[in-house]
Amino acid sequence: MEFGVLNETIRSDDIRIIEEDIQRMRNLPNVIDISKRLPSKDFYLPIVFKCYYDSFYGFVYDHRQRSNQQQCPNADLCELPQREDYKCIHSDAEYYSGPHMKPFTFHYTRNSFWTKDIGCYQ
Repeated sequence: MEFGVLNETIRSDDIRIIEEDIQRMRNLPNVIDISKRLPSKDFYLPIVFKCYYDSFYGFVYDHRQRSNQQQCPNADLCELPQREDYKCIHSDAEYYSGPHMKPFTFHYTRNSFWTKDIGCYQ
């Protein structure tokens, strides 16, 4: 299956509706209560950012010599340490891929679940 020219655009009304829903959710009493207990410092972003930069973006932006091993700009090779204060809760599911298409191949999941047994990994 091939796609022609994609002429879909995000309408300003759609963005407004999404933002209103986010604000509505933020003001729910149980969300306010939970948010008070959430961490206020980002633990993984600096780790993942450095990993992305070292494996891909540094070569692009700093024009560094790339090694023979080509790497994709993703976090698959990043080592994510387990935090002592907040244990990783991993999401998992049954993963499926649609047929190969251009310009996009669609992937989807079924039967998603959360578990503390898997730990931190990509």
